[in-house]
Amino acid sequence: VWQARDEHDIDLSHSFVVGDLPLDVGLGKATGCRTILVTRSSNGLAGQALSPNARVSSLLEAAQLIACWEKVVTHRA
Repeated sequence: VWQARDEHDIDLSHSFVVGDLPLDVGLGKATGCRTILVTRSSNGLAGQALSPNARVSSLLEAAQLIACWEKVVTHRA
């Protein structure tokens, strides 16, 4: 993450980490990114006490949420 930030001039505070594991949420929090946890009944995370910025049930839902958040940010700028 740090290498990508430096090589591509990425603002991590405007970036997202989307994943299906607690480790993914931890990575996002540690790097200052917003986090989206994809929960499925099969991964056993639906009831865990994690603190992602959002929980979704699919990658499509995560993409739609990011698009929505970005639209709000763009309209406020």
